[in-house]
Amino acid sequence: MSKKQQELQNRVERLQEQLEQTKAQQRDIEARRKLKERKQETRAKIILGGLVLKNAKTHPASEFTATLMSLVNHHVITEKEHVLVMKYLDQAIEEK
Repeated sequence: MSKKQQELQNRVERLQEQLEQTKAQQRDIEARRKLKERKQETRAKIILGGLVLKNAKTHPASEFTATLMSLVNHHVITEKEHVLVMKYLDQAIEEK
């Protein structure tokens, strides 16, 4: 292999390495973005859950609370989740 060909081959290898590094950086940035989004979504769910419990506590006989109870009792939720949710929902309703 001539010197010129060797230099070109070395350059191609360096560029391929840079490309792989850039792709790895891009994957890392995307993973951090997704993690941030999941954390924000979790925070929003916590806030919304707190508002729901506060509403149930302050308005236990409201249509909202009745609808919430219906959702908890009749919709997609496992028995384990149902027990957990009802623990806090019952506490909120009974505290008033």
